[in-house]
Amino acid sequence: VEAYGTSYSDLAGAWWNWALNQPPGMNPILDETGEYCEVGQDEDWGQGKKIFFLAGNFGGVSVRECTVPKGKALFFPLANQLFVTPEEGTVEEVRAFANAGVNPTSVLECLIDGVPIADLFAYRAQSPPGGSPFEVRPGSFAATLIPARGPEPAVSDGYWLLVKLGHGEEHVIEFSAKSGDPETPDFELSVTYYLTVVGDDDDQGDDEQ
Repeated sequence: VEAYGTSYSDLAGAWWNWALNQPPGMNPILDETGEYCEVGQDEDWGQGKKIFFLAGNFGGVSVRECTVPKGKALFFPLANQLFVTPEEGTVEEVRAFANAGVNPTSVLECLIDGVPIADLFAYRAQSPPGGSPFEVRPGSFAATLIPARGPEPAVSDGYWLLVKLGHGEEHVIEFSAKSGDPETPDFELSVTYYLTVVGDDDDQGDDEQ
């Protein structure tokens, strides 16, 4: 899927660099209130600062309130996996792990201002051949899991959405996912964002899709 002059695959790689390279106590995936949703958004993670990232969670229910700059598109995962290439491993090996983590996804749901988004399973994207550059910054949440190191290949797989909000200052995005049997899932998450849009329109260039 191509949008804003880039691909969902490249945006997914940028999203992971953003999400995991914030300080441990300010990680947006662990954020339960939305307090840290603006952390790191002022950097260009490869999206040209035209896009505002939202985070999922590591399972369970999260309800967040967040302020979003007017004119930004929103990019976020419904369900996703990341595997960093080990020193003695290959991109192909970690891609198999990432694919295996995403393949069992059985339920995807997303509502924007109460309107369900159709065909969510069409929005699957994984890292391109050779993987995506992933950096582990010193002092980041990622560094609590992996020794800090410069950009090296990693493989991401998952379901993602890139959306442009309609008119108005208040919006609600709700998304959820299940893995395995929908009745007795092995994993599930639910995230709700109450968004307040503020400021002037940024120069967004091309519209989505």
